[in-house]
Amino acid sequence: MLDLNIPGFGKIKIEHIIFDFNGTLAVDGKLIDGLATPLADLAARFKLHVVTGDTRGTAKAELASIKTEIITIPQDNQAIAKADYIIQLDPDHVIAIGNGRNDQQMLQMAHIGIAVLGREGMSVSAVSSADIIVPDIFSAIELVMDAQRIMATLRS
Repeated sequence: MLDLNIPGFGKIKIEHIIFDFNGTLAVDGKLIDGLATPLADLAARFKLHVVTGDTRGTAKAELASIKTEIITIPQDNQAIAKADYIIQLDPDHVIAIGNGRNDQQMLQMAHIGIAVLGREGMSVSAVSSADIIVPDIFSAIELVMDAQRIMATLRS
């Protein structure tokens, strides 16, 4: 859990981290090399959720060793499905991490939205919807694990 009072941003109490899969945690359906251990460390502090269209059908196998809930959504209206999932959890307790156009609404809706640039790129709508932009998924995880980094980035 992450419990902070960020000057100019307000109090946050984060319990859930929601990820997109392809483009965020994976490239071409394969978990990014070296990511399993940082995700396991994150899962020790937060409830992890992966909400994905699972285009390549590999999410469950690739994430089998990581304590996370995997939610597979239909190919149509993915942005709405991701936003609806956040509503079920309570957006005030969620950090959302994604890179695609279908992540725009979840990045906006979550208490903190983090857009990740990766090998599959990052959509302009993800950029404009996020509170924070990072150069890669490892930076996003490091940011979440270090409360002082989040505070330094979001305070005003």
